[in-house]
Amino acid sequence: MAQSCLHRLDCICGQLQSFEQELQRMHGLEFPYEHSRLAIQEVQSTFNRVRRFAQFLDKSSDPATIESLCQSAFGYLENSLGILGFILRSTNVRNAFEFHGPMLRLTRLVLGPDAKLLLSSEWEISPFLLLTAKVLPADYVLIGQPASESSNPFLLPLAGHELGHSVWSKFQLRANYDKSAKAEISARLKKQWPAVKSLFDLTCKPEELENDLGGTAVLSMAVELCCRQLEEAFCDCFGVRMFGTSYFYAFGYLLSPLASPVRSPIYPDFKDRAADQVKAAQKFGYEEPDKYSDLFNASAPVTPGADAFLLDIVDAIRKSMIDQIILEVEKIANASGLPTPSPIPTQNCVNTLKHFVPCLKASCLADITNAAWQARLAEPFFSKQSLEKEKIRHLSELVLKSIEVFEIEQCLQDQKNSATMGAQP
Repeated sequence: MAQSCLHRLDCICGQLQSFEQELQRMHGLEFPYEHSRLAIQEVQSTFNRVRRFAQFLDKSSDPATIESLCQSAFGYLENSLGILGFILRSTNVRNAFEFHGPMLRLTRLVLGPDAKLLLSSEWEISPFLLLTAKVLPADYVLIGQPASESSNPFLLPLAGHELGHSVWSKFQLRANYDKSAKAEISARLKKQWPAVKSLFDLTCKPEELENDLGGTAVLSMAVELCCRQLEEAFCDCFGVRMFGTSYFYAFGYLLSPLASPVRSPIYPDFKDRAADQVKAAQKFGYEEPDKYSDLFNASAPVTPGADAFLLDIVDAIRKSMIDQIILEVEKIANASGLPTPSPIPTQNCVNTLKHFVPCLKASCLADITNAAWQARLAEPFFSKQSLEKEKIRHLSELVLKSIEVFEIEQCLQDQKNSATMGAQP
């Protein structure tokens, strides 16, 4: 006797029920800060809408309606599960919870007072920003750090790059460059038309590039790559603006070991990224590490052909726009009141750390991260040999405690300011 076949509605409803059970389990977790709990509530709210739709259907319902539910519900689960996992890992004790408060303050300065921040330890070597479209509201910023480094305070400045992606999106900065990039790319393609026609197998004339199906495909691809590279350059420069010299050291620590890395077309070459960061530092009045660009190897050459040809054009246009990108960073940072690190407060922090005491009265978070790297690179740093033997461990604990003290000082200052405002007639 033949067995009954599964029904698609049963399958998707079963998956929704399992997801709901996981949500219920997560509601009972202990969250280190409120934004993780609020994110769970947001996921629950969107899930409830999907679940209600499913409850109105049974196997006799219109097949097209069942098909629509299956597609939308499965898409929701696919988008939501990664975010749910991120929220879960934000509760892990390997995270540097001390960093959340000060980083949230900086995030809200730039993105607005409603911004919410989640920091998580992820099983990827590079930090990243998790996109939350269709699951969480746009005011949520989710930054993942490598699990093996998530409690490493020396890498905290890399969060500045990831925040830069949210800034790029909030201010819709791509629109500022899309049109000019398209015009520049089009002009360069037409100027080298014989090569373009051969490499991309086009049959149109150069003046027909924007109207030909094949031509527009080539042009659109180049514009996309250019704008993605510009965004990455913006984020690097934004990280430099936020954290000063410590951004260079954090970036170099994580990425300089790559020997002739395979080139990703959506990123500038590492040598170019380093040069852009140095250029930004000079504009912002920061001092970059000596011979910083020498830390990085050039990417492995792209195989000659259409991809290499297009990438050369994209690289050239990005380089021509980097000054504009740096000015964009400066404009947004200054308008938002983003604090800047300075040598004297940083040196005060260094002197405090040398006495094995957490920093007090730092002017901004970057003063602490800059002092941390100065202390790490000093040989020797501690006067006691017993401390010097485990210098990195002791410094890590001191820096995290300094960040915690800094947040307490900021909270006390907020209360003082609030009391002063309340006392005014």
